[in-house]
Amino acid sequence: MAEGVGSQQQGLTPHSFLPLQPYEVLWALAEHHLQKAAKQEHLGGTGPDNAISEPVEPHLEACVRALEAVLLSGVLPLKVEVRTRHRLAEVLHLHFFNFQEAEAHLSKAALLVQKSNDVDMYEYGYRIKDLQCRICEADPTGMAGRTVKNQLKQYAADAARLHMRKWYYHFTMRRARILALEKDYKGCCSTLLSAAEDARLHGEGTMQCALLLSLAAILLNPESLQLGLDVVKLLETLFEPMNGQQPAAVEGGQPIGPTTVSIASSQNQHLRLYYIATTILYNLQMGNSKDAIPKLAALHALAEAPSHETQAETAAGIIQVLVRNGEHTVPFALSVLPRYKLHIVIFLISALTHKTQDGFKAQKHLIEGLKAIEKELAQRPARSARPAEAGNSDTERAWLCDAKLTFLRHISEIAIYRGEYFDSYRVIGKILEWCTSESALWTRFRPVVLHNWAMLYQAVGRYDLAVERYREAASIGNGEFRFLGAVHVAILACTESPPDHAKIAGAIADLEAAVKDQGGVRTVSERALTGLIEGLHLLISGNIRDTKVKILDNIKINDALCSTQLRYISVGLLGELFSPIDPNHAERMFCTAYTISKNAHNHSFAAASAENAASCFHRKQDRDTEIKFIELSQKHWELDTKVLALLPAVFNEVHGGPHAHAY
Repeated sequence: MAEGVGSQQQGLTPHSFLPLQPYEVLWALAEHHLQKAAKQEHLGGTGPDNAISEPVEPHLEACVRALEAVLLSGVLPLKVEVRTRHRLAEVLHLHFFNFQEAEAHLSKAALLVQKSNDVDMYEYGYRIKDLQCRICEADPTGMAGRTVKNQLKQYAADAARLHMRKWYYHFTMRRARILALEKDYKGCCSTLLSAAEDARLHGEGTMQCALLLSLAAILLNPESLQLGLDVVKLLETLFEPMNGQQPAAVEGGQPIGPTTVSIASSQNQHLRLYYIATTILYNLQMGNSKDAIPKLAALHALAEAPSHETQAETAAGIIQVLVRNGEHTVPFALSVLPRYKLHIVIFLISALTHKTQDGFKAQKHLIEGLKAIEKELAQRPARSARPAEAGNSDTERAWLCDAKLTFLRHISEIAIYRGEYFDSYRVIGKILEWCTSESALWTRFRPVVLHNWAMLYQAVGRYDLAVERYREAASIGNGEFRFLGAVHVAILACTESPPDHAKIAGAIADLEAAVKDQGGVRTVSERALTGLIEGLHLLISGNIRDTKVKILDNIKINDALCSTQLRYISVGLLGELFSPIDPNHAERMFCTAYTISKNAHNHSFAAASAENAASCFHRKQDRDTEIKFIELSQKHWELDTKVLALLPAVFNEVHGGPHAHAY
């Protein structure tokens, strides 16, 4: 969610037709050429039936000439010259990247504004300041960052003093965005919390919610997760108020809201939808799908049956929040996801919420989301005249391409969880096919492809290739792939028989390095994964007592995580632990692990669990139950073998997996 003030070009149009001033005619001519240029850019240089249409540059040049003609037409009213120079600077900045000349026009316009005592000129004064900051931000040397932040802070303070609250919020949100890009999360938090408190004091509760939602979105990453969780608690007091409860303080800011919180601030249904989505995403970041699942029904209900005002506001990705600006109440435009993107994101959120617990439901949401993506892609074909630039110039299509690959990735992973290896193999092939169509996609998604290949190799017992792919993905991927790759390599090292202690020590050292690089274990999910490896290592080392404590702790963590895979692995490990000392308890653990893995369609783990359970019943001399579990084990091994047999021969023969398709 981002600010929208100043982001839309205002244009210069005459307010009346009779009599027309010369500058009004030139303004209209400039806007005409600018609209023609925008239309040609939208078409991507092609007309109907892919015929090459007229180029864009002549229209832009004609627009500039018309605006320059206004300035050369004689003595102009001050307002006319200010508006013309501002518009000319916009065109030079946005279309010609001529920052020096654009800044010269803005400086002259700013001096004219200072000479005027007209209150109406305040608005153009702030537009000029905003565009000057944008030009400063575009400095290719990157040296203007501190200058822009200080300017935005000063402009926000001036706007607040003059009661131009629209511009106060705009400059504040822009400054917060720069702080976030610099990863100064505490500074960003302090800036937006202060603005949210100011909004509350001025009775602008909806704007208060919007500011806090923007802050929560910025903080939704492992580096700033704790700060984000505190903001979510503040949002809860606004959207789900409880009388008499005082909101908690947040680091870097003051508590927001009175002792008894009004429900008025939460009546905007679109903001409520974003609030629910935000709380779900924070639960998922913490690995807490158990608390996220009940919220999905409300999320889908708001998305599918929005209020009347939401329908009008959000189709193009804009919602309006009323704020004071001088003596008037004016709409403040907030940029949000357009409706079609919002529905796609909600399908993804629903899939990720179910992913670790119910693969079937997750798969269903992913398939529905993929259908929506394909429908939108069909309406935005790649530009045939400039196919190499399509992903860069058409941002909407580029977003859809990334979304499609993300959905395919999760479909592939869920197929592995469910033991549907051939389906996963086919989906990885589709990812490769889609990636190789554009080099930019392949560069971004290559770590994903390598990681999915590694997971598939691991699932079918090709551990040497799995380790190779995990390490390759970690070497070129971000912190997520380095951590997950190190986790999987360590698990594979710990499960070798007989154990290679040197290899295990090396894998655990790599994991510790990955954890250190990202600043420690940041989420409950990461704690659970590292706890599993610690338990495996302790078991191999013969430290039964500490292993028991570690695995039991991991099972408690998983009660919050609600991860099916981690649950049956932990329970199976607990069965291994109790097997030599408490056969009855081991029997219960193996039977539970069998049931969970069978329901998850993991035939190999179900077969191993059934085999271990049969051993327990053999020791009890319960021959009938022993035979039952032996037969179940054989059944699952046969199913697993059939699944493996479906994989193409090239999968087993070609060393390197993705090398067979593209590199």
